Amino acid sequence: MRFTAKDVCNKAITVEATKMLSDARDTMLKYNISRIIVVHNQKPVGMVTEKGISRFLYKENNDKPLDEIVISKEMRSPLVSVNYDTNIKECAKLMVDNDTSYLILKEKEDENNDGIIKLFTKSDLIKLFAENYKGKYKIDDFMTRHVITLSPSNSLHTAMKILVKERISRVVITRDSKIVGIITSKDLMPITAFSEGD
Repeated sequence: MRFTAKDVCNKAITVEATKMLSDARDTMLKYNISRIIVVHNQKPVGMVTEKGISRFLYKENNDKPLDEIVISKEMRSPLVSVNYDTNIKECAKLMVDNDTSYLILKEKEDENNDGIIKLFTKSDLIKLFAENYKGKYKIDDFMTRHVITLSPSNSLHTAMKILVKERISRVVITRDSKIVGIITSKDLMPITAFSEGD
């Protein structure tokens, strides 16, 4: 079966480029999402992600809180876009080549979509794969062998620093060489308000 970008796209949640980073964070928390499209004049111009906010908070010489930083100053741009009929394999290659976990779908010129912006993410790609290619591969074919771990007694600050420094989304928590949990950048988003300027 030939899948295209249209088969996995979803309506994007957006935020105006003139808003503050704290607005982006709050919207991501409200909708339980890890990225938000930045728009100007109803056109997509950039992206803000959980990782991006964490990196901003842990930048050297950063002493400004999120509610004093305009989104357009810290958003990721330009966006990588594809057509609705772009093959899924091509989409996945574009994600890898551009070190991104999302793609924007270009609006069709002959279609009135009322300004709705669509995107698809690596999570959408994984869902498509899981539903249509069961049993084709084993976990061993794709798993990461170098796993970064922390102890339950490590601070959240340490976890955030590692996520930012290593450019990863999760850390495994172990006690006595046994896995007891996992912490992700999404788990840490609510505490970013307490990390500002600290």
